[in-house]
Amino acid sequence: INSQSADGWTYTVSLSFPAVPGDSGSAVLHETGKALGVLSTLNACIGLCPLAANGVVNLDMALAYANANGFNSGLALVTWANFSP
Repeated sequence: INSQSADGWTYTVSLSFPAVPGDSGSAVLHETGKALGVLSTLNACIGLCPLAANGVVNLDMALAYANANGFNSGLALVTWANFSP
């Protein structure tokens, strides 16, 4: 994680292989293996930041927002142990 927005909604991250258009919506895991967020952007910058970085939406905040605003009451992260298609 390179940085987090002041409101906590997004992270800027450097990945071993930067994600490209078409990868949006992919899961992003923290180095500890926990779910960090959802890939949303490819950032290019000049200066003191990594050559290519990605924007990631904070998963905890996104799920809380969805549940609080009626998008799908009871929306939650499901781990592989509890996944049943």
